[in-house]
Amino acid sequence: MAHMGSLPRGGCVVSTKKAGNIQFVMPPETVKDAMLLKIETPEHYVFPDRRFDKSNGLNLAEFEFPSYLNFFIKKRQTNLICSPKGETVIRRVFQETLFGPEVIDNDDEFPPSYPKEDRPDLRKELNYFRRNPFKTSELLQIETVLRFTHFNDKGVATLCQGVQIIKNDTKKEYSVYEDDQLLCSVPMFADIDAERSVMVQHEPQIVFDPPVLGVTMLGTSHGFDPIGNTTGMVLWINGRGILVDPPPHSNVHLRRNHVPASLIDAIILSHCHADHDAGTFQKIIEESKVVVLTTKTIMDSFLRKYSAITDLPQKFLRTLFEFRPVRIGERVQIRGAELEFFYSLHSIPCIGFELYYENRSLVFSGDTCNDAPRIRKMCEEGILSRGRSDRLINFPWHHDLILHEAGIPPLHTPFSAFGGLSDEIKSRLHLVHVAASDVPSDNGLKAAKSGVEHTLRLSVARSRYQSAISMIDLFSSIELFQCLTLPYASRLLQYAIRREIGRGGAVVEQGAPGDTFFIISSGEVAVEIDGQRAGNKIFTTGDYFGEISVFTGDRRTASIVSLTDVVVYEFSGSTLLHILQGTPVVQRLQHVAQMRQMQSWGVLSNNPVLCKLTASQKTQLQAIMHAKTVNAGEVLWSPGKPIQFIVVVASAHLKLTRSVTNSLPTSSSPLPRPLFQTHTNSHIPLPPGSLAAELHTFFVDSDSNSCNSSSSSSPSSSTSSNTTNNSSLSIPAEKNTNSPLGRSRSYSHSHAASLSSPGTGSAETREMKYGVHSETLVVSTSGLIYNILLSDFVHYLERNPFLKMSLWGESYVAPV
Repeated sequence: MAHMGSLPRGGCVVSTKKAGNIQFVMPPETVKDAMLLKIETPEHYVFPDRRFDKSNGLNLAEFEFPSYLNFFIKKRQTNLICSPKGETVIRRVFQETLFGPEVIDNDDEFPPSYPKEDRPDLRKELNYFRRNPFKTSELLQIETVLRFTHFNDKGVATLCQGVQIIKNDTKKEYSVYEDDQLLCSVPMFADIDAERSVMVQHEPQIVFDPPVLGVTMLGTSHGFDPIGNTTGMVLWINGRGILVDPPPHSNVHLRRNHVPASLIDAIILSHCHADHDAGTFQKIIEESKVVVLTTKTIMDSFLRKYSAITDLPQKFLRTLFEFRPVRIGERVQIRGAELEFFYSLHSIPCIGFELYYENRSLVFSGDTCNDAPRIRKMCEEGILSRGRSDRLINFPWHHDLILHEAGIPPLHTPFSAFGGLSDEIKSRLHLVHVAASDVPSDNGLKAAKSGVEHTLRLSVARSRYQSAISMIDLFSSIELFQCLTLPYASRLLQYAIRREIGRGGAVVEQGAPGDTFFIISSGEVAVEIDGQRAGNKIFTTGDYFGEISVFTGDRRTASIVSLTDVVVYEFSGSTLLHILQGTPVVQRLQHVAQMRQMQSWGVLSNNPVLCKLTASQKTQLQAIMHAKTVNAGEVLWSPGKPIQFIVVVASAHLKLTRSVTNSLPTSSSPLPRPLFQTHTNSHIPLPPGSLAAELHTFFVDSDSNSCNSSSSSSPSSSTSSNTTNNSSLSIPAEKNTNSPLGRSRSYSHSHAASLSSPGTGSAETREMKYGVHSETLVVSTSGLIYNILLSDFVHYLERNPFLKMSLWGESYVAPV
């Protein structure tokens, strides 16, 4: 009898007598589930059509580590069951993760002053690690590690004699047969519960105080440790964080520890193995646009890998974050600190870094084989130059804090490499990428500890300007204030009143008089109405409230209760209006107050995508929504008309009519609904809570420093692509202003939008430029809707990668 078991991280395993275990859906770290449950690691994996969960930024086809375990430990191939197109995707991904880029041209990654003798020959180094460990005279090929079983034209895949998997696209399920007997049926799609995927732990009720300089480890282990999180960290500089190789669901871990997303606005990506890049997209789409720091070589590889996984163009993915390329040996200024990057010695391009701040410093090795005898032998074999060899051997052990990886060579550093270090160096050394239980107990070595409570803090005197810097950081994180110039910033600092409220205290009480406005500096508060929690309406750092009373003079419409210790900045209504006099902020703030009074928050919370927006993102969206009453029979748009606005349905009922297929492929859709089926003259009801946008005509900012959109023809190509077509829909161009509180955007109709249209071929080739509707949207029942001007929505999406990715290819999102 068949046994089908669910896996903690998502997906399931079906056991058969003849073929062994078969796994369906492969989220990151899935190999740890089998180890933890003490079941046989599957040899067979069904490679899904929907490979990426856009709403969680999660790869659902992480076959890397199962393949590594099967080949390097169990000495067998992994069988991937897929379509011929799926095999093409797998080969593209494995090229980047197992072998590294096919073409490497990285001369521009070094400043002229960096000696050529010291530069790595990455091709030679990658080929060294590509040697087959069981037949060292040969280089590993994809066929050495993997084999493929295709679904035939009837949707049948035969694993071995008597075992078949039948794919039923109509029922959206797989059926597993053994000896002509149905064992079980498995859904094609699986929703990943990020909260469940993170191990349960006690949630502290105190607010985390970020250090001036320090490190919080989010994980310290490796990809095969069933109980330890993979290595990743938050690097703290002046109270703001940079994520380094974020592990999967690290955003959940940080949120549980009351570390707001707004405190972390940058990522360092060391390399493209799944145990180091799996959480990167989760952070990229978490809230506002972040900066990603790495070399161009690693970034190009990252984009090729995730373009294949998501079936989204590289050029589109590139618009979801800001890429800041780093050069080896050249210091990068970040928040008063300096970072200097170096290439480590690994199987694919990988970087580590040194950090300097005032008189303190730290170093992170990155994944590397810091084994002097091996390095010297590689130099003798001509793989490493003398200068490269010397740099690797002379690791900078002088830093105040040393984070160095350890593991099994040749990919990692053996424990023997640390044996000759002095006790004084070992006192500053914290090992990462290793299970704590594997660290020898008799040689003075120690593994780093994960968790905010184990944050490593380097003592640095706080600047006398730290308070002002923190306030400006806070105010500049609020989109509402980002248009303000220096005089207004000065007034905000002068008039802000700092208040501290203990956990469980009321910041404001429902029904009480008051005209004060609040901005949260730290902590979390909940909204309560008539003593009851108002859904999941929780505000945290960078959120604001109290605007309704400022403009109406009415009594408080809700209570705000602190869930943790809270610090807020308070402004009286008259003071706030005086400070902001003559700016567009007053009008926008008044508009937000009006939208909140109209219960628009509840409408957003009823939409399956918009409900996942943070409080700050919902507030930003309220600022551009405009209420409108519509009557039955009214036509809101029709084919051929210019796209001018999108619609959020409040109380009306709408009907969307399609006469042509106008959608993108299904592979990356996060919603298990028939949105992407072919519709011929179909009528789709849009009830309250729906969003109608025709965003199958999606856009990319032509001014962004995009990488080349081609991901299949030349793995090395990553040139910028800028296109101008004045007849197409305009896009906001980002321009520098004199605003000290952030960047503002001005709209220019001379900037073109690159719109992705339906059609045949890969996602990269479906590019055309147009800005007209292809569907009809009609009011079927009178009521209220919210219009959002398309120009405002484009601007909003450019700042909110989660929604931009979630709505790729969608023309509507309706409540299920």
